[in-house]
This record gives sequence, C-alpha cells and structure tokens, in this order.
Amino acid sequence: MARTAEVTIEVPEHVKRFCQFELSFYKVRKARLQDRRIEISDPGRQQPENDRVSGGGITTRPTETRAMALLTDTDILVDSRYCQAVEDVLDWLDADERKFTNLHFFEGKPPEHLEHEIGFGKSTLYRTRAKIIRLLAFRLGLIG
Repeated sequence: MARTAEVTIEVPEHVKRFCQFELSFYKVRKARLQDRRIEISDPGRQQPENDRVSGGGITTRPTETRAMALLTDTDILVDSRYCQAVEDVLDWLDADERKFTNLHFFEGKPPEHLEHEIGFGKSTLYRTRAKIIRLLAFRLGLIG
C-alpha cells in the first residue's frame, strides 16, 4: 500500500492578500456585472432606435453604440474573469468548504467564530482558508 504525500504550493503573502480581497469583493463584482448585463439586455431601459448621422457621415444607432461601449468596458471583462475564477473554486469545494467561504469571505466572519457553526476545529478552519486561497491563486494563474 503506497502512501502519497500531498504537495502544498507556498503562496506568497501579496498573492494571499490579493486572493482574500477578490474573495471578499466577489459579491460586489457579481452585482456590478449583473447590473451591466441588465443594462445591455433590458429593452425597457433602451432609447428608441432613431438613426443618427455622425460628423463623418456614418449612421449610428444609440442602443448599438451603448452596447458596444459596455461590451468593451474593461471593468466588465475584469469582473467577469474574477467572478468566473471564484465560481470555479466554489465548484471544486465540498459543501462545508463552500459554507466556510460564504461565511468567512463573503460575509466577513472571522474563522474563530465559525468553529461551532461549521463543525470544524480551529486548525481545520485555517487549513480550509489556506486551501481556498491557494485554489484561487492557482485558478488565476498567480502560482504554478
């Protein structure tokens, strides 16, 4: 019976802080992304499609112009990338680890206050926290 050792990649401190921030900022990014998607797709918010001729003689449509501006908005691209990375990490976690992520990173509760709520010991909570940060850092390509 062969034993396999778990290899743990060391995450630099600045990467840990960045991943912690991204996890805590996930709900804000998700809401902002959802608002932008509604802005693009909600017909009630769109102006009537009156063609306009710009200074160069090119005909433009206001909604089309607005949609293109939103689609090329770098904030949308960044929010999408980071939200998808967090969601991928959540998919890799078991139910207790997802609950920990929600309570600790999304709701801001310190690990010490989650021992009884999740049923993990203190050291397991900190290992879980490190695992989640490591998974996100790996998913974002910040560690190899």
